[in-house]
Amino acid sequence: MSDIIFELSQDPKLLEQYYQLRHDNFNKTLGLTEFDGKADVNDLTSDIFIARVGSRCLGGVRICGRGFQGPLPLEYRAQGLIEELPQLNLSKGGYCQWMRLSLAPFGDIPYGQLYREFTLALAVLSAELGYQYAFCVSSKTHQRLYKQLFSSNNYLHFQCETDKIRCEQDFDGLEHLLYATKLQQRRVLAPRKTKQAQYKINSLGYSECLEVAS
Repeated sequence: MSDIIFELSQDPKLLEQYYQLRHDNFNKTLGLTEFDGKADVNDLTSDIFIARVGSRCLGGVRICGRGFQGPLPLEYRAQGLIEELPQLNLSKGGYCQWMRLSLAPFGDIPYGQLYREFTLALAVLSAELGYQYAFCVSSKTHQRLYKQLFSSNNYLHFQCETDKIRCEQDFDGLEHLLYATKLQQRRVLAPRKTKQAQYKINSLGYSECLEVAS
């Protein structure tokens, strides 16, 4: 079976494949014919986490972190989620938003395997970037898949009771529910030295560093 690499990427060719992939997926799967998947301002201030086999991108996701750039795309104001969800103590730790998840299996890689390994790698990487919670806005159906996967791997994944979510213009007709995943540091089998470290998820759900770019 093909060896899948999961990594944060700044490679222009891989990113262009990811942008095209999400454009096609959001247009065809969600019926968002007006959606343009090309890079936007949020991509430029976020981390892009991808899956690849060799030079072929199998998909990716945008990790928007709350920091000096200001609030997350889903927040109405600077202290949005901090004020809306005081029980999470978000002011004491970092949090992020997962956006534009798009995957497309290739060759002998089943979609279920790619989805599972990519999502677990995303949770591990987000924790290593310093985030305590990851938020995602999507439909109940999509979140049901997240919850099943995360719950079976000892993550807490839950719906947030708030209606103050900023909806993107291209997604007005879709269901908008806010969910959060409580991130946790997992046992790392090899040290992650830079943001260019490459990861694979082993059978225990732990992060395994394959190599680190110089």
